[in-house]
Amino acid sequence: MGVITLKISDEIEEKLRRKVGRDKGAARGAISSSVEEALEVWLKKEPESERHAQEKGPFSKIAQRSYIAMKAENLNEPFAQADDIESLATKIRERGIDPRSVIIESVPPLPLTRKMGLRVSGRKKILN
Repeated sequence: MGVITLKISDEIEEKLRRKVGRDKGAARGAISSSVEEALEVWLKKEPESERHAQEKGPFSKIAQRSYIAMKAENLNEPFAQADDIESLATKIRERGIDPRSVIIESVPPLPLTRKMGLRVSGRKKILN
């Protein structure tokens, strides 16, 4: 059995102790078993990124990115953020900002190199 030491906020601790007290009483190990149950449920839950992968098909990796918009004159302060380009464009339009004066970055950054997707098979060694 493993041991994990955690730091949680006082508010969460109080809620946890009250809930465990109501559900399981003051039995020894009640908090541990409750936290273990909660972790099992959380670990079994399908991650959001996998849900997006099923919904969006081959372009699922795009759904894992976040996009930020910054004004060209002030690159230190992003003024809008969204999970997809369409949502970001809507936010920019709602603020009445000219899209030509905006710089958009993806987080994490898009890879600089792209593979063409060509496969080479059956290479034969050429003898001299």
